[in-house]
Amino acid sequence: AYKSLMIGYDGVSLFNFVYYRPQSEPPFHILKHLNDLDFLSKQPQYYYLAKWRPLPDVNKMPRYIRRGKPEQFDVEIVLPSVTIKEKGRLRIHTIEQIPEKIKLTALINGIELESTEDISAFYDNPYDKMISSEKYRKAWLFPIKVILNGVNKLEIKINSFHYIDVAFIDFSIE
Repeated sequence: AYKSLMIGYDGVSLFNFVYYRPQSEPPFHILKHLNDLDFLSKQPQYYYLAKWRPLPDVNKMPRYIRRGKPEQFDVEIVLPSVTIKEKGRLRIHTIEQIPEKIKLTALINGIELESTEDISAFYDNPYDKMISSEKYRKAWLFPIKVILNGVNKLEIKINSFHYIDVAFIDFSIE
């Protein structure tokens, strides 16, 4: 909601709100804050690129990544006014299982990211396994200070004799 309001949208859609019902009631308490820029600017943020979302050509998914041909994505970000953590986390989700010996590198704005074993759900999302299972994920940590307000350049490259198809990318800033 924060990014949408900051870049000039009139509002946001809540069409997925109903999916909370099998687990619990939707968090109705947040509705009153959806147009409160001060409140929204202090909340953790979640960004994603996905095949089913209309994206500019530079961000079309899935992406076939092979050695010698890194893939680049433009990610527009509106930074929160307050962050709790010094590092954010980026994940990729692939169409096929990621081979154990594969060497993947991620960069944001030219800065190489730190690989992490933490491929867990963001914000305890109970639906995270619908995106991919563990063997189809890779994750990195990034210093929030390298993130720009506006367009950020994300690059994924492979440094071994393998290839992967990336179907979904997500990351959080807290």
